[in-house]
Amino acid sequence: MRALIYIITCGLLLFGCSSTKTAVSTFNVMDLKNVIVYKCKKDYSNNVPIMYSEKIGSITSYPAPSDVQRFLDLKPFELSNGYFLDQIGVNPSTVYLEYTLKEYSELDEAPTLETMKSKIIDFSPFDELYNLGQPNEQNNTIEKINELIKSGEIKTYRKI
Repeated sequence: MRALIYIITCGLLLFGCSSTKTAVSTFNVMDLKNVIVYKCKKDYSNNVPIMYSEKIGSITSYPAPSDVQRFLDLKPFELSNGYFLDQIGVNPSTVYLEYTLKEYSELDEAPTLETMKSKIIDFSPFDELYNLGQPNEQNNTIEKINELIKSGEIKTYRKI
């Protein structure tokens, strides 16, 4: 059971701050459970995301190297003004390793927790992280989300 939770969480976290663009016509916001919009301090699109609990000072979830390739199509959608629309479930516990996705995917096995902890490059990668809730009339298209960003109305949503 723990392995299944681990695999799902890792898949959801795999591409936290990517800069890959997706064609608007092929992206459906309505397929998302919650609309999560964020801005990172730096470009972490090539780095491996993991979950880290500051409260316990430990890594709580990480992908197996073999899992990294499975989620390449789940990169976030680039929005206006440096924001991204999440497709995998980033949250305030997401941190990034100095390993690139390619380097990590070529490992025979995941590094030890101690090694991974020493490879964390940013314990607080997000400048802003908002939960816009379930898709609705205000946030059900890329264009509407970009309007929220450009108008500053994004800041009225729940910051996480």
